[in-house]
Amino acid sequence: MSDLRLDSLLDPWRAGRGGEGALWPSAEGAVSFARFAGLVAAAGRWLDAEGVRAGDRVAVWLPNRVEWLALFFAMARAGVTLVAVNTRYRAAEVDYILKASGASRLILQTGFKGIDFPGILEGVDPAGLPDLRAVSVLSGAAEGAGGKATAPPGILQGRAVSCCDLRPVPGDDLPGDVLPPDVLPPDRDSDPDAALAFFTTSGTTRSPKLVVHSQATLTLHSQRVAVRFGFDRGGAEPRAGLFAAMPFCGVFGLNAALGAIAGGAALHLCAAFDAADAAARIAQHRLTHVIGSDEMMARLLEAAARGTGQVEGRDEGRDESHVDGGDPVPAALASLRLCGFASFTPGLAGQLRAAAAAGLPLRGLYGSSEVNALFSLQDADLPLDERLKGGGRATSADAQVRIVDAQTGAALPVGQAGALEIRAPTSFTGYYRNPEAMADAMTADGFFRTGDIGMLRPDGSFVYVTRAGDAIRLGGFLVDPAEIEEVLKTLPGVADAQVVAVERDGKLRPVAFVTRAAQGGFDEASVLAAAAERLAAFKRPVRVFALDAFPVTQSANGMKVQRAKLRDMAAELLVADPVG
Repeated sequence: MSDLRLDSLLDPWRAGRGGEGALWPSAEGAVSFARFAGLVAAAGRWLDAEGVRAGDRVAVWLPNRVEWLALFFAMARAGVTLVAVNTRYRAAEVDYILKASGASRLILQTGFKGIDFPGILEGVDPAGLPDLRAVSVLSGAAEGAGGKATAPPGILQGRAVSCCDLRPVPGDDLPGDVLPPDVLPPDRDSDPDAALAFFTTSGTTRSPKLVVHSQATLTLHSQRVAVRFGFDRGGAEPRAGLFAAMPFCGVFGLNAALGAIAGGAALHLCAAFDAADAAARIAQHRLTHVIGSDEMMARLLEAAARGTGQVEGRDEGRDESHVDGGDPVPAALASLRLCGFASFTPGLAGQLRAAAAAGLPLRGLYGSSEVNALFSLQDADLPLDERLKGGGRATSADAQVRIVDAQTGAALPVGQAGALEIRAPTSFTGYYRNPEAMADAMTADGFFRTGDIGMLRPDGSFVYVTRAGDAIRLGGFLVDPAEIEEVLKTLPGVADAQVVAVERDGKLRPVAFVTRAAQGGFDEASVLAAAAERLAAFKRPVRVFALDAFPVTQSANGMKVQRAKLRDMAAELLVADPVG
């Protein structure tokens, strides 16, 4: 087995298999591997000078930038755990993750996209953070500022405040990709099994947990992502390049970035996704990979179709023809080989299907903080509708996927939906300071209970169906609420729909929430009547309530609908207004 220290992912660059512009921060231009290695060395010196030692936990509250990755690699070499903090978090969430992780230091920048990080910290009670000893502000990381940053006074009173200065010393800042061995020699001393990163679960239905990954799990997964996702392709094909827009504070964004680095691919960083900028950069640099959410893919397609970043011609052999009456893929996206996506917004399914039918290389994937975000990917040669489903073939050939009956634990046959369980060498090592949650999550034979519903295909791949908490057992049948939602969204007056189950007359019954369409007035009675014509009796909603917007929560991967809150709302509304 190869060296499972994170530093080993840089070996393709050390061997010269990478190229100029290994990393591409949006504000600074191309960064060569030698420049990046100098940043990692500088980060290591800074951690040591600040007294950060093996076993310490350091929270990083930064957007996607080259310093985030430099700190990450430096912490791996030093045996330090990085606690990933979402830039969208507010005071209560920051307080929670600092407290739960026991972080001894917080690294932040003073501003980003109008977010006042120090101002948010004013809402955090320092007395509740006994482990936090220091706060550090990244040099030059204030929004719109350059040079050495100074920390605003009053950041978490009573804590030491310093500048996190990662500017390389003379000899580190090298041109090109020729790296003298004394700048960043290979790491041979750190512990591959030491905790390297804490990620938070989304917490849409219960309190977030801190998911622990070691150097070994993240490194092995990254090496395998490089192969499965085609980041390592060379020879006659142009070098791969990833547009890295998903935030590094979540496994979705970090897994993709590390997989690209492991494969020697160019990595174009994006601190905040802008569809027009993305289309232009993909066209200009002939990038090959985009990995993100369905919403991101839809926005990218729309921006490219409006002519943003258009280029002349298309890749040789790329067919501009289209099927199902869809428009051809915009020329700006012609270089793309893989658009891997996870579905968070069911209402976009039709738009993405049309794009895939027209030639955009969309493929569904699956993952979680516990098993890593790019756990699986649909095969490119599957029929269109199957290729766009979540799930696929596991990235690691030695990963095991099974579908069981949630009540009995008995294995279910191919094609039958049930609880999805996974065992893989790249899975997480535990929930930090939460052995009870770990015991609940794992089976006696070492499989992780994902909390999702899935089904196996005859070829050994699998399909993600829905979250287990979202699945509804109606009339004795396990029903994916998306089946009902897709019907409702075709009806006059309905823009989008979410369906939950509540108990009524001793039985679980579906209740729908919808947002109104811009055209065509919403009328509940008409929607219920139309749904009754198209749905089996046990799938028909007992009520349809219109909302201005669905309740959502922010995660590292974007906004997620809070179905638990919708269930509570449905129960209350049925009591207050049982008859439509």
